[in-house]
Amino acid sequence: MSNPMPGWYPDPEAPERQRFWDGNKWTEARAYPVAGGDPNMPGAQHSTAVPDEKRKSNPWVVIALVAILAALLFFFAWFFLLRDSGTTTEPITPPTAPVPTPPQPTAPAPVPTTPTPPVPPTPTPTSTPDVS
Repeated sequence: MSNPMPGWYPDPEAPERQRFWDGNKWTEARAYPVAGGDPNMPGAQHSTAVPDEKRKSNPWVVIALVAILAALLFFFAWFFLLRDSGTTTEPITPPTAPVPTPPQPTAPAPVPTTPTPPVPPTPTPTSTPDVS
């Protein structure tokens, strides 16, 4: 008995997938059939299978896409919702000049007085006797 030709065949362990037969044994390469392909046609599914390795997405690509979407969402939220939050529809009245208040009457501050000491009387000159 001869071995079938190498190619993609229905996986004996999971019929919804395909597995590659290398002509002697099953390999670890598994794939899901692409829509429109006939999984029951042995060996002819080379172009209708997508290997499992290609179906896995790189986590950095997913993280980058989520970050870009979050940045876009933040930008649009700011642009449409938060950008004009400081404005009001009420007219703004210009500030008025302050009105001066009249000065309050105040009593003059008391001036401290120091008592002056009494001045001793000065003797008045009298006529001096003439000494000759």
